[in-house]
Amino acid sequence: MKGKVLIFDIWGDLGHFRKFFTTSSPLTYPCPPPTTIRGIIGAILGLGKNEYISITNAFDVGVRILNPVKKIKMGMNYVDTKSSSVSGSYLEIENRTQVYLEFVKNPKYRVYVRSKDEDRFEWLKTMLENGQTHYSVSLGLAYLLGSIQFIGEGEFENKGEVDYVDTLFTSDCLIRLEISGLKMSKDRMLMYMEEGRKPGEYKDTIVEISGNRIKGKFKNISVVSCSGGEDYVFFFTVPS
Repeated sequence: MKGKVLIFDIWGDLGHFRKFFTTSSPLTYPCPPPTTIRGIIGAILGLGKNEYISITNAFDVGVRILNPVKKIKMGMNYVDTKSSSVSGSYLEIENRTQVYLEFVKNPKYRVYVRSKDEDRFEWLKTMLENGQTHYSVSLGLAYLLGSIQFIGEGEFENKGEVDYVDTLFTSDCLIRLEISGLKMSKDRMLMYMEEGRKPGEYKDTIVEISGNRIKGKFKNISVVSCSGGEDYVFFFTVPS
């Protein structure tokens, strides 16, 4: 299988990609899950909350860590705006809760996007080429704004088993792993959302948090060629 793929970088000062099982003191994944990547695509295209899931599920996405992952924790003051009758300043709200959040510091990622829907693929390509986003893109939370740079359009090819992987991938792709000198992270992530914001399938994922290439033996990995280089990418797809 061969085809075209769009490649862009996204980065910012801080990122927070909440692990689904954390509550009062949210922890963050080291990189954005596929659902977050599709949300970023929805922001670029200007899709509404009632339509972005069905449209962005047409995109297969992959993500690579570029900056080594460094995590910090900060206390955040949450204010109760729903139950308050205060119509003036936020300073007048009495109900406040301090929560410690974990953030990724100076995150930077490379995103790979492909789609069998040519119209939507070209729509996204046009926005990226023009350096445009309909809504501001963020790194997990609305106030963690991110910047985007279009890297280019490349080609992907599926070659069966390969010896490397550069991106986040699911553990069922793994045949053999060489971990010498690497910093690995294994997390359970949501693969996709269904209509009505219902969670789809959860799977175990693996990534190298320093951004280094992982050696071993892997299946279901695509070789992406762009600007004379090759990246070994796992694409997260949504079952049809």
